[in-house]
Amino acid sequence: MSGYIGPIPVPQGIQNKETFTATAGQTTFNTNGYTDGAFINVYLNGVRLINGTDYTATNGSDVVLTQAASVSDVLDFETFNSFSLASQQFENITTKNPTHEDTDGGRESALSFQGEQSGGEISTLAAIQASHDGTADDQKGDLIFKTNDGSDNNAPTERLRIDSNGSILTATLGTDNVHLGEGAGDSIASGGDNNVTIGKDAGTAITTGSENVAIGYLAGTAITTGTDNTFIGTEAGKNTTDRNHNTAIGNQTLYTNVNGSKNVAVGSGALLTMNPATDADTFNVAVGYDAGGLITTGNQNTLIGGLAADALTTGQYNTSVGYKAQSLDTQGSRNVSVGYEALANQNFSTATDSFNTAVGMHAGKEITVGIHNVCIGGEAGDALTDADYNIAIGKGALGTDTLGSSSIAIGEGALLNQNFTTATAVHNVCVGHATGNQITTGQ
Repeated sequence: MSGYIGPIPVPQGIQNKETFTATAGQTTFNTNGYTDGAFINVYLNGVRLINGTDYTATNGSDVVLTQAASVSDVLDFETFNSFSLASQQFENITTKNPTHEDTDGGRESALSFQGEQSGGEISTLAAIQASHDGTADDQKGDLIFKTNDGSDNNAPTERLRIDSNGSILTATLGTDNVHLGEGAGDSIASGGDNNVTIGKDAGTAITTGSENVAIGYLAGTAITTGTDNTFIGTEAGKNTTDRNHNTAIGNQTLYTNVNGSKNVAVGSGALLTMNPATDADTFNVAVGYDAGGLITTGNQNTLIGGLAADALTTGQYNTSVGYKAQSLDTQGSRNVSVGYEALANQNFSTATDSFNTAVGMHAGKEITVGIHNVCIGGEAGDALTDADYNIAIGKGALGTDTLGSSSIAIGEGALLNQNFTTATAVHNVCVGHATGNQITTGQ
């Protein structure tokens, strides 16, 4: 470049020239853009100006004179931008940083993607950068993906990094967080650590909450400072904010909850409406489709099975295991129902500690508002309705009675045919296979 005066162009650079005629007092001239203000020449009426003294060039498009030009002054611009290739095909491309170093993030080289806005401004939309991973004298590398958030100018923000171990790391202000999906984990701040948010707006409100997992559309979307929650499924745990140690897996599981902690809901709609009036450790466990789906303020219930206790609202301390176990009850408490449709028709419309125990297929199935009954065995006490204080143990024991109370039948078929159609304290006791099985209304 014999006879050339000015900065050395960037390697593989393209020289562009523009000429402007100034208006009176003009200081700012908008060029077609430049990559680096250090690689631009400015001439005023043929005299080269000095960067930083006679003009500034910092934003990638404008050149601003320190002293305003006079009318009809001629300003010439020479810019040296990065070499660009259009519609070319290459089998391999190699970029090399010649600096000898072992610093973390050193030896970097990058591929930038630029575009022009409607006013001609050049902006860097994204970049892919490779650099050294760690500080050892080794070959480890990171691959970093950056995008422009609209205000990054020529320095896009890191969004995703693949480190030398193959780990995929997403960029947040907290530590060791992963977020994938539009809006996922967008609000994580310093102090919000070890969160995993995957799906549109999953965990989008988390600030300083830590060790949360939110996977699915709007899963855990309202969590702010809550910790140790696991929400997997569309809208799982959607409204929980600052509560802790909840597990919800399935579509809209634990959907309404704001104030409850230490709950487990597994199955579409499980614990859908649960929400205690104030912050509380509610300890509900619901596993199965719609299990405990209408619980509002009930607590310490264990409900396992499709539609298990699915009408329960404020009842508490219940254990229901099996399809439709205690399925109609709304406010009964302290019951145990284990088996297909055990206590299926029990239903207390006011808060009642009913203390019924039914274990076996259809055990105590027809009990509605009876209390303190023990029915153990397939179809044991399965016709009782508004009857109390009975003990029926064995297949079909006390299997016909509807309104008789205070009987004991132990053994298969014991008191099988006893049946009182009006409320009666019977006090029959039969122990043994088929004992008393011919008694109807005797006592």
